[in-house]
Amino acid sequence: MALAVAFMTAQAAACATPADQDAGWSVTAGTGPGPVMTRTIPPVTIYYRVTVDEYNLFTPTLTLTVADCGDKPWSKMESVDPQGDSPAARAAEVRELISKELADAADHCPLPGGIAARLLEGFEAAYAQFEASKK
Repeated sequence: MALAVAFMTAQAAACATPADQDAGWSVTAGTGPGPVMTRTIPPVTIYYRVTVDEYNLFTPTLTLTVADCGDKPWSKMESVDPQGDSPAARAAEVRELISKELADAADHCPLPGGIAARLLEGFEAAYAQFEASKK
């Protein structure tokens, strides 16, 4: 019985997301035309950044990647240009898009329970920092 409990405990620990693998949202200067917002909780990584499109226009993009999705990673990139009148309104638009992309990812890949809520924790504060970094 003790062996079975030890095995189940080790198995549960292996399935849990270690705290050191979730450092929260990161906002960095990036190497492109603007800041980059990133969040990873395995197996999902979210990037929100400004990129240059084929017409040399600055375009905010959201990329969501699921590292472990069957045979290969699953990824989706979408242009998004939030039009809200305030940083809070723009954050709400981007947050809604992230929620939709996470739901789409869940249709294609098995995701850990509750990962969407965990990924969005602290989003508003990070987005405010992202907006401040654009200036």
